[in-house]
Amino acid sequence: MVTTRKNGNTNYYPLNIKTSEYITQNETIEYTDNGVYGFKIEFDGNYELTIIGAGGGGARVYYDTSGMYYTSSGGGSGACFSGVVALDKGYYEIKVGYRGGGNASTSGGAIGEDSVLSKNGVAIITAGGGAGGTAASGGGGSGGSGGVLDLSNATIVSSTINSNGNAGSHASVGGSAAGGLSVFDNTNTGYGAGGSGGNAGVNGYFKIDIQKSGNSVITKVFTLMKGNERYL
Repeated sequence: MVTTRKNGNTNYYPLNIKTSEYITQNETIEYTDNGVYGFKIEFDGNYELTIIGAGGGGARVYYDTSGMYYTSSGGGSGACFSGVVALDKGYYEIKVGYRGGGNASTSGGAIGEDSVLSKNGVAIITAGGGAGGTAASGGGGSGGSGGVLDLSNATIVSSTINSNGNAGSHASVGGSAAGGLSVFDNTNTGYGAGGSGGNAGVNGYFKIDIQKSGNSVITKVFTLMKGNERYL
């Protein structure tokens, strides 16, 4: 069976059916690869989740053929929310942001994509991706700013992490800049971390814990898009 889904522009792509997976009580749905996924919640309730935007890429410009950097800047890290959110029953879509690529030129690192939890086309939580670092001959440039967290449409019950991303650093002649640390675990390799000078950032992340008494099936999980593959 084949159907169609309109993308963000004007083209239509065929979508192949992807087998659904049913999640029962006290289990976890977790996505570490970038893509667009979906799940159906069968009951209103409070759900513990974590969502992190992707890290921006770093930039660097070489000083000379010896390999010493003229200047470099790290990408910003993605915003992060981790806590308990009240969600109504129904279908939800989650986009996990793709990391920003690094760049060894004055064009700068790429922006990390946002990670977004939405329902019926309305964003509930947006964990913004980090901006790419910029580098210029003569020592100019700047580290990428951290992603911005938007909870304006969410009903927050409690939170353990509720933060914008961290900015990347900048280094002039001979220096190598660090990317913004992951808000999730305060490391340079954790989910959503920014890339160091000239290097890519880290993909975003999403996890939701399903905790419900009884044996009822409460969530249906399906994949809409992963990489360049698109599903129903």
